Amino acid sequence: MSTEKTIDTTRGARGRASKKSIATRDVMTVAAMMVLTFLVCMVTGPLTMPFPFVYLYLCAGIQMFLCATFYLVVANRLNKHGVFLVWGIVYGTVLALSGYVFLLPYFAGVAAICELAMIGKDAYRSPVRNTVGWTIWRSAWSSAMPCVWLRGTPTWRKRRPTLHRPGLTMQLDLLSNPLHLLGACAITAVLAVLGCLFGNRLLRKHFKKAGIVK
Repeated sequence: MSTEKTIDTTRGARGRASKKSIATRDVMTVAAMMVLTFLVCMVTGPLTMPFPFVYLYLCAGIQMFLCATFYLVVANRLNKHGVFLVWGIVYGTVLALSGYVFLLPYFAGVAAICELAMIGKDAYRSPVRNTVGWTIWRSAWSSAMPCVWLRGTPTWRKRRPTLHRPGLTMQLDLLSNPLHLLGACAITAVLAVLGCLFGNRLLRKHFKKAGIVK
């Protein structure tokens, strides 16, 4: 009798552990939301590119404002540690396949930092913790930060002659002036926070009522 109880207890513990670990189905959920994220980026990037200031200083923040809801759906639906890590690796892999190989370790590292910020029970269902994690993630994805990593690489040398003068000057400012770098990150962070506030409101009004998230 005691042996049967031990087996049941072990099975229950394994079941609870499996529910808290990222499964293949969870990765598909992340991928589905990231498709929407990439669609937003594919639209906003070309639209803002003719305007250097908007493209370099505001575009990443605009994208994060619009995409915060997609992340919040994943976070609240799964509520598992590893969401940011999967998000970062998938995002970096797609960009690496596009030719920006150096961004894969960059985003994987940023995702690991975000995971540290989400330590604790039910952190992925906490509006405050999600806002903190998303802000860290998107501040690191400010247009300024990848430029720092891009500098000196073959990709940068190939891309530089194709940039029109105002855009090139602003990118060089981002690389050489810490105030420009901090300003771009601050703008992105503010818009990321506003995106989470807006996204959490949508979750309460629509997604939770529809049973999509808890």
